[in-house]
Amino acid sequence: MAAQAAEAAGESPALAKPRAAGGTLGTLLHGVRLALLCAAAFAAVATVWAIARAKRCGDSRQGACGQRFSLDTSHLASTPAWFNDTCPLRFDRIPYEDLQNGSRPYLFGGVQRPQCTNCHIDTLWANFCQYKNSGPVCYDWDIDGLSREFVARAEAGNVGARELLDMTPCDLFSFIRGRTLWLIGDSIQQEYMRAMQCFVYEWWDMDIKHMDRYFPQATLEGLLGGWCVEMPESTKICHLRSNMGDWLVDTLLPRLPALGARRQDIIVLNFAVWINWAQTYREQIAYFAAYHRKHRQELPFIVWRDSSVQHFDTPTGDYECDGCPKAERPFNCHAIDNVTLAADGTLSTTDPVTQVIVEGGWRNKIALPAMHSLGIPVMNTWNSSATLWSYHYNYKGGEDCTHSCHPSAYQTWIYDLVVVLRANLHRLPSPYQPSPAPAPAPAAIAQGAHSAGGDVEEAALENRDNARDARGAAAQGEDTPRGSVEKASSDARDSGAMGSASRLESIAVVHLIQLVVQLTAA
Repeated sequence: MAAQAAEAAGESPALAKPRAAGGTLGTLLHGVRLALLCAAAFAAVATVWAIARAKRCGDSRQGACGQRFSLDTSHLASTPAWFNDTCPLRFDRIPYEDLQNGSRPYLFGGVQRPQCTNCHIDTLWANFCQYKNSGPVCYDWDIDGLSREFVARAEAGNVGARELLDMTPCDLFSFIRGRTLWLIGDSIQQEYMRAMQCFVYEWWDMDIKHMDRYFPQATLEGLLGGWCVEMPESTKICHLRSNMGDWLVDTLLPRLPALGARRQDIIVLNFAVWINWAQTYREQIAYFAAYHRKHRQELPFIVWRDSSVQHFDTPTGDYECDGCPKAERPFNCHAIDNVTLAADGTLSTTDPVTQVIVEGGWRNKIALPAMHSLGIPVMNTWNSSATLWSYHYNYKGGEDCTHSCHPSAYQTWIYDLVVVLRANLHRLPSPYQPSPAPAPAPAAIAQGAHSAGGDVEEAALENRDNARDARGAAAQGEDTPRGSVEKASSDARDSGAMGSASRLESIAVVHLIQLVVQLTAA
């Protein structure tokens, strides 16, 4: 009768039995059953979470694949709810002792540990991304020298050197998961794209997707080149070519939504080395700044990459600039005299002529104040790259002191990007749903902020056509490699991981059902 009354009232008859017993023992048994049911429910939730995590990580048999980046995060009270530091593949960190003994870090072509897949494929991109023989690849002794350079920096206590050597692709993926990372700029940014896709080359199929595959109208609308690599969890890295600020504003940025860009994406942006005159560059920066203030709410999260160092045979390394001699052929790349890098990451000089290098170069002296006023975070690459002058020689046979072979400074900029994304973690929108505009940087002026030279900005709006006339000849990039590229399918690896997770799921469900039946019986 008690069971029938309980069932009529919406209760489980099994839970009504202790009450019907009417004794202390019945009440105790009832409490035990409740506790065990709660424990079973908790275990089920934990099992489902573990299964989902195993599927995300690529292979449930590999154990904990999530790895936190080793940067100092003490300034962060918490991380956003969307931030997920797990990883689609397992990358064991390379022991520092191995690096000291000659192993290459992942950034400079180190092979995935404990095992790799695309490293065994003989294709154009697989070979290039292992820095073997395709494209502008540095000589082996230069690559080994680059590793030794950063080991020496680490042992000298240079800021960031040890973390750079320690970095795995998982450290980057945590920030770009579920987004498109857009690398927009000139041929320097094009080389940065190559460095980026090689760093994560175990995650894509060795088949780059040119923009005209996604959007056939892109070429017709005047967009220059561009390609993407597709990675797990709806993540992509894409490059779009833009040499000048006015072309960026008039042609590319308004078309970003049509190219699939979303508010939660990230743009790493730069235009610089095509412009050799300060007034022209000031106008181009001002023109972009005016557009950004007007359309900020519509744009993805932007990171500005500072201008890169040139190493021509001139006092400041510049190909050409106001008040400095123009580099003459044949080019002879060399170190910038009397400039040294300190352990704290600063540059110093005893020569007044190269003081501008210590201050970040004349382009950065124009661009960075504007970016700070706009609240755009800056990715600082200048200082750490200033002394890496010898890596120009295997790019176009040394007839270029702007671009470098691979791996070189470009790869170190990947670490620099993670640094700036970590510092701005709470400003990044969630990748999983539309988000409000990024919060302004603390030092940014909230309304109507003007870059240095606001009058120039207004003049740039009225005279933008004049700004298009000056074009530098120092940074002529190459087309992206378009050789025959085979697709390296990772279906077997993925199906193995899914199979392992499915087996775990089946076992967990069976055990849970058995436990519930036992607890609710009699």
